[in-house]
Amino acid sequence: MATQRTFASTRRAASDIGVTAGELAGPPASRVALWSPEAGVRVVYRLGDVLPGAVLFRADGSALIVALRANEAVVVDLRTGAVSPSTADAFGAQ
Repeated sequence: MATQRTFASTRRAASDIGVTAGELAGPPASRVALWSPEAGVRVVYRLGDVLPGAVLFRADGSALIVALRANEAVVVDLRTGAVSPSTADAFGAQ
């Protein structure tokens, strides 16, 4: 059985909370979403069947970094919804 990794964090300079969420009958954490009192829940990235190693807000709060596997991640721009691949270089790997 896979270990459930959860993410819940507040977004810098905003009232949003970032969370990993799943359906009752689906994978434990099938999507990354933002929740705010004003806008409710907004899905920003669908994980599929991959449990993320980590989900972190960029320091300025403008994006989420979703670590999918060792040395592989995506960056989700929270303003535009654009998803960009990231590599080990982004984490300072040698």
